[in-house]
Amino acid sequence: MNSKQSAVHGSPEQRRKREHKKTRPAGSPGSREVMISHYSLFTTLRFLFTVHCLLFTAHSSLSTVLASSTESPVVTVPVGDEFTIGVYYSMPTKLEVATSRPGIHSCAFGWEYAFMDMARHGVNRIITSLTTEANQWAAIKHWGMKGFEYAGVLGDQLSYEYPGPGEWKPADLVPGIEEMTDRWNGHVWNGEDVSDAIVGHVLGDEMECHLSEGKREDELEFIRAWADIYHELNPERQALLNHCMPPWYDVHQRLDTSSIGATICVNSHRVLEGIAEAKELGRENMTLVALPGSLGGWIAPKCEHVEAYGFGPCNEAVREWLKDRTTYQDVYEEMITAYAFGADGFTVFLYNYALGYAVALVDTNGISKADGRWDGFGDAANEIRRAQGWPGVELLNDGEPFTDRGTYPAGEFNLTAQGVSDSGTIAKVIFGISTNGGSDWDSAEDDTPAYEARFPTSAGDMVIFRAQAVDTEGKKSIYAANMVYVE
Repeated sequence: MNSKQSAVHGSPEQRRKREHKKTRPAGSPGSREVMISHYSLFTTLRFLFTVHCLLFTAHSSLSTVLASSTESPVVTVPVGDEFTIGVYYSMPTKLEVATSRPGIHSCAFGWEYAFMDMARHGVNRIITSLTTEANQWAAIKHWGMKGFEYAGVLGDQLSYEYPGPGEWKPADLVPGIEEMTDRWNGHVWNGEDVSDAIVGHVLGDEMECHLSEGKREDELEFIRAWADIYHELNPERQALLNHCMPPWYDVHQRLDTSSIGATICVNSHRVLEGIAEAKELGRENMTLVALPGSLGGWIAPKCEHVEAYGFGPCNEAVREWLKDRTTYQDVYEEMITAYAFGADGFTVFLYNYALGYAVALVDTNGISKADGRWDGFGDAANEIRRAQGWPGVELLNDGEPFTDRGTYPAGEFNLTAQGVSDSGTIAKVIFGISTNGGSDWDSAEDDTPAYEARFPTSAGDMVIFRAQAVDTEGKKSIYAANMVYVE
């Protein structure tokens, strides 16, 4: 057995039953148009075709999992509206926003645009770095998102420093966790408590793949003590741990995610294996974490990768099939696979191009990569929500689409919206305007088609406009939104 797995939760017999499982090998400008008038036929057929492909493989996938785990039953149905759609986000510094520095991995756009862009692509969960402040949590909350903070560099094994064997005791951990908790609970913006947008903390990333053998047992006890104190001080929040492939460590986390990306229709048993492992640890479910990129570029070159990721047995036809796939298709199908096979969510690492990670969804200017990965993410999110009966909406300026981050003359804007619902009737559209990045909003509702609202603007403003349709059952659409500059 791999020495890195010797301390993993579960009896030796349970681990022997699972040891056949392979761990992961080392390894446009403008707003996105909803196109609601063209939704019904093409996108529905694409969505249903993908789900049909997934369900076609369900029997063999389920058999694979049940052969390796005879304990808890495996979730095999979608979780519905509870499905979370998320991204990791590295909060840029003021210098990064102010300057685009060639050769340095940074973002030349701010969180104001990023949070809007996430929301209109269906994101409702964000994992962000520790530097996130009250006004930013206000924006996250007002976009309908919830967040987890990561104390270290995103992607680091641990989000805090382990002092070493024999160099710590539980009491040593209390002050730091109290300080973090007090800071969170002190997040108030313009008189509003926005700390409820913070729902948890990330303990670390892929510990099963990284913990060194000499200090593993003591380090696991350190993490367990940290998690226990954290939950005692934050009873309403949850510690999250991102894993490699099963089997997993149990460090008293309450939420589990797993980097079992590169998981699509044909190797969807990997989702079921993750759900089964989460149940074995006493949890209800797990979230699939994926890196956005080309399966053909990452996996096809080496047969060992093809087989380790579950695409095998490897042959030239399989490798050519992987190479022929588009990155749009890969990201789209990864999210649909996570949803169709019952995971409680799908999260991508990483939204913005930072810290040297070339797997970002957007480039340094916040523009979708040319291979369509961010569009695939957004289309999958919209189609999942529409399949759940959520309405759709399109935001217009005097009947015409906005130029995203375009420049407009100061004065009154006449916003209009088109709403559609396949399962009910649109009750109203809620329009909004923010001049401080989404931290505060002025809103107006219209319950009569054609839906419209008017908002004044002043020269020098950076303005975000948004619209959200609400149907008669209370279901709300994903936001349609744009940022513009007023002169």
